Amino acid sequence: CTVPGCGATSTTSCNLKGHLRAHCQERPFECRLPGCRKIFVGRHDCKRHEKLHIERSFECKACNKKFAWIESFNRHLSVAGSECASVTAQLYPGQG
Repeated sequence: CTVPGCGATSTTSCNLKGHLRAHCQERPFECRLPGCRKIFVGRHDCKRHEKLHIERSFECKACNKKFAWIESFNRHLSVAGSECASVTAQLYPGQG
């Protein structure tokens, strides 16, 4: 990175371009879904965000809340004393 004091390194020019955009607040990738005005430094970040609008594959059987990412679903279930965690443990014994 050429920004004084940053010191970040990148293995690809594409990653470096995205990193430099973050320094100058440039966000050229906008969510294409109507009503959403979020903008992003990288195309990958934008596509990941757009998936949240469309695809929610992980559903909590206790509260019916849906999640696009397994990490978010697991975090939801890991809340100490969570009713959802108890129900999930009963439905899927030995999977925790």
